[in-house]
Amino acid sequence: MKNSFQFPRPERSDGGHIDHHTGAIALGLLLLATACSKEPITVTTVPKERPQTAYQTPAHWSPSTSSGMRAASFTIQDEHGHNGEVSVLPMPRLNIADVEIVNLWRQQVGLGSASEEEVSQLAEKTPIGELEGKLFDLVSPQAEEDPDHAPRIITAYLHDEQWTWFFKLTGPSHIVETERPAFRQFLASIDLVRLQRDFQKRAAQATPPPARASVPLPQWEVPKDWRTSEPNSSMLLASFSIGSEVDGPAEVTVSSLGGGGGGLLANINRWRRQLSLPALAADELGDATRSLDLDGLEASFVDIKGAEQRIAAAIVTVGAQTWFYKMMGSPQTVGKQIDAFTAFVQSVRYSGNG
Repeated sequence: MKNSFQFPRPERSDGGHIDHHTGAIALGLLLLATACSKEPITVTTVPKERPQTAYQTPAHWSPSTSSGMRAASFTIQDEHGHNGEVSVLPMPRLNIADVEIVNLWRQQVGLGSASEEEVSQLAEKTPIGELEGKLFDLVSPQAEEDPDHAPRIITAYLHDEQWTWFFKLTGPSHIVETERPAFRQFLASIDLVRLQRDFQKRAAQATPPPARASVPLPQWEVPKDWRTSEPNSSMLLASFSIGSEVDGPAEVTVSSLGGGGGGLLANINRWRRQLSLPALAADELGDATRSLDLDGLEASFVDIKGAEQRIAAAIVTVGAQTWFYKMMGSPQTVGKQIDAFTAFVQSVRYSGNG
């Protein structure tokens, strides 16, 4: 029996008929659609790819303009107008002990220096992206009496293959306490690879800073046989090479930090570790140092003798800055140059201080 089914002749909206050519196209499309009708047609909606970011932050953290050294920066404001800040600072990988770093931060909130054992007990392990870092919560002694103004710092850091990353939440104690959970979630969300790439890209596009130093260099008299060299770290303000092939090389460096620079004991123990010597206790500090008169200022001078190297160093506080002068190298060269090094330190004249 013949199939009596016939496709209806397409009608135009004006009551006429469309031409046979157009009808053939419509029939072809219908046949194409039904040719594979043995299997149900599945429509898959592909979601839009979410934008990838280096981290996730709460909505109330406001991005702020990052300086050349910061990879990210945010401001936090409470309902009373008090401000907190979150910052991310990458530096070329540092070979530095926890106690040195933590004591710098402790000073910022009015706490005294802690020992290596105390710092070890203060450390908390925390996820930073896929890695594990150390977190320290440092509270001003005045926090209970004045939480709206007493400073507090929660800071975390880690070392990867090339960088040391610092993450810092700072502000009045009550803001830092409130933001502590959000800060830890922020740390866990970080993609360090992307963060580093974004930071380096922005740094490459930025205008170079006008000078290495953030503080004006003082005037000094450099011994004739010292050779000016390029500092091998952005933290150094000046560097000099000394020594001979017979006696061996040594280097003199100058650096400066705001405030107390971590304290005398912490710095001396840092230098002792560089010479594989044990740390000093606080009650041994007096026997290990002597005072050096600097024409109205006073420096703490130390001479540390290791098996293969020797360090002579002076630390002097001028206003809000602490200056570090360090000579390190072969014991023969440091021994022969120690008088010249002392004269160099005594020759320094600081801006506004004569």
